[in-house]
Amino acid sequence: MATRTVPPAQKKRLPPRGVARRYLSRLLDQPGLAPGALLPSERDLSSSVGVSRPTVRLVLEELSREGRVSRIQGRGWSVPPTGGKSLMNQAVLLVTDLRDSDGGPSGMTSAVVDQVSRAASEAALDTLAVDAQRLQGERLEQVLSQPPGGAIFAVESPTAPLVAEPIRRLIGAGVPVVAYGSSLVPEACDRVVSDHAAGTRDLVKLLAERGRRRVLRVWSKVPTYTERPYWLDRRDLGYEAGCREAGLEVLPALEFFQPMIDRLNEAEAFEAKVRLMMGYLYDHLRGADRPDAVMVNSDGVAFAAARALRELGFDPHTDVPIVGYDNYFRQSPEGAMLPDFQPLATVDKGRRALGQAIVGLLGDRAAGRVEGPSAVTRSVAPELIVNPFFPEIAALS
Repeated sequence: MATRTVPPAQKKRLPPRGVARRYLSRLLDQPGLAPGALLPSERDLSSSVGVSRPTVRLVLEELSREGRVSRIQGRGWSVPPTGGKSLMNQAVLLVTDLRDSDGGPSGMTSAVVDQVSRAASEAALDTLAVDAQRLQGERLEQVLSQPPGGAIFAVESPTAPLVAEPIRRLIGAGVPVVAYGSSLVPEACDRVVSDHAAGTRDLVKLLAERGRRRVLRVWSKVPTYTERPYWLDRRDLGYEAGCREAGLEVLPALEFFQPMIDRLNEAEAFEAKVRLMMGYLYDHLRGADRPDAVMVNSDGVAFAAARALRELGFDPHTDVPIVGYDNYFRQSPEGAMLPDFQPLATVDKGRRALGQAIVGLLGDRAAGRVEGPSAVTRSVAPELIVNPFFPEIAALS
């Protein structure tokens, strides 16, 4: 896992294969290209696109497997006589939470969906966004009557039970399906996940390097969870592995549900979280064997934990430093409630890498590059972000 202090701007060009794929897809989408028409030769396409001839041939073979071009022995490549697949057959269904009580999916899921759309565009794939809560009954039958070329599911845990049947039906219809995260069913679904265990292990390693010996996990969950999130299990594994590697004692996790705050304003909601956090932390912070660092499950929780520590007489920078997760502390609304605090470190799941991995796995499955019918899970390594906001943090020992 890479470590950095200031995220550099990332600006990547399309690889040659992506350039060729985009050029050929646009060529095939031209309204004047009649069924049965011959395409330019591989040499001419190579010159027009500006990539090597083997790259052009590789992309043409991919398009052939998708039914968009045909190879005529001795003549080259052509548009299939039937006109190829329909627009829906060439589109990727992007199923997510487009509407809910908060107006959409969470920040992380929304960011991943944005990156999936961007990665699909770079691969010259059209995406059709569909509300996960409405992909039922007649609408699902309409989709299955003209199956898409692929489907990507990126939904919140409460919505996961609703998409179980659509996933099964699409897979049964031969549609490649990839899900973001591990909370979806059925198990037959390909999926891309962030490596939560690696992220947590690296946070423990960082704290150990800063001289911290007793790291307390504070897992704050939202009341809408119907079961323990899979990623908490992975975080626990990473925490325990990090402690073993650093020779630290494994402390029991402090796990609780956040208070119901639907009818509270931001300040009232923050105070409610702080008071609840104080009650849970109080017993743990008494005595000589108290924790000397706190690990929370997301950056937003870090601010309530920091305020609770201060109320209990501890400095959240020097006495009990806090590490977060998800790398959104600069945008967190809770940050306005405690403007002089930021966590020592956090973990960036790599939204762009996740989006690219999801589209890549979908393409590999569609092109037959994934062996056999068994589901595949690909893990994306996150990135440890050390926060330089407070100079004294770097000097902890």
